[in-house]
Amino acid sequence: MKASDLQVFESGELRVEFSRISDRWKHTIGIVSDGQFIPLLESDESPPDDDPSLTPALQELHLEGRGARIVAMLVGMSGESHWSLSAEFAPDHGRAFFDVACRRRGHNAILGSSYSAKANCVVSLNERSGIEVRNNALQPWLIVESPYPTGITGGYTVDTDQGSVSEASPGLMIGPGEPDGGASQTLRWHYTVTVLQR
Repeated sequence: MKASDLQVFESGELRVEFSRISDRWKHTIGIVSDGQFIPLLESDESPPDDDPSLTPALQELHLEGRGARIVAMLVGMSGESHWSLSAEFAPDHGRAFFDVACRRRGHNAILGSSYSAKANCVVSLNERSGIEVRNNALQPWLIVESPYPTGITGGYTVDTDQGSVSEASPGLMIGPGEPDGGASQTLRWHYTVTVLQR
């Protein structure tokens, strides 16, 4: 992978890596611990046999400085869906703010930002009304919060006296909910990923 095919952003212990895979940018979210990057979540791209317009199709990446903050801005399209995503990082705060929009025509399918948890990660609901993502051997953890529908996908987590147990391949999905079925509409959602100190 060429250096230009990898863009790295850090905010405190939080790290987000954008990497170009073929004609798309995907991203991995994790924590830097003792100088080592430990990935926890990876953005999902639609598999070829599914509708490729249901998750963000991001083909171009641009950077912008806003004072001390850095913003990654991505755009792209798939079919008749036009996508944009901005990810804003504040130095030393351990937080990233994601803002996603999709302009689409005549589509009733539910769309959103989908992530898979990396190996050894547990995804569970958090008392702060967010979704917690953690590696059992690592502290701190991540929490994902959004005012939009957010849920755990592909697996389940059970809390027991011995701790949380996750089955299958957990992940999470954040999206605007069901579209109203209009001929042409822009749907938008946003979410924050924060390092959660314990």
